[in-house]
Amino acid sequence: MRRVNSASRIARAVALLGVGWASIFLGASGASGQDEPAKPRPLAGYFPRQDLVIYAEFDGLDAHAVAWRKTAAYRLLNETSTGEMLRQVATQVAEQTLLGAPGVRLTGAEWMDLVVHGFRSGFAFAINHPGAPAKPTCIGLVLRGAAKKAIRDPLERLLKAGIGARERVEAVTKPGGRT
Repeated sequence: MRRVNSASRIARAVALLGVGWASIFLGASGASGQDEPAKPRPLAGYFPRQDLVIYAEFDGLDAHAVAWRKTAAYRLLNETSTGEMLRQVATQVAEQTLLGAPGVRLTGAEWMDLVVHGFRSGFAFAINHPGAPAKPTCIGLVLRGAAKKAIRDPLERLLKAGIGARERVEAVTKPGGRT
């Protein structure tokens, strides 16, 4: 059995995000409608304000469908074979990367579905860090609309794979009975 330290896990996550970045706009062709939808609600409320050092949020391509469809990138990725080729390459790279990750039962296609969902629907990422020598108190990623079964199931498998033997998951009760 191979043991992976935290630095290796972080490096793998960054590599997988890079694979996803390569296909940022893939799958966005489904953004539909002629009118811009209402601006999505900010995701900042999911992160504590105290010791916030990094925060990034993206509304998602679906929130800017009309503008997205007018870009050259949209035409290149959706009206030529380039988009499908990039998606296939990114899926293969994700598949190979996930093969080496212990405990991860996720396919490259499922990973790509998560990445495409995040870029279509929106996401937020934040890190809270009180300063040296303490470790970060919160590293979080919120995917808008991730409660849908098609997204939730592979996401849960990915999260469970990242939990080490000495780490524990703390359930937090939210208003409305959510955890």
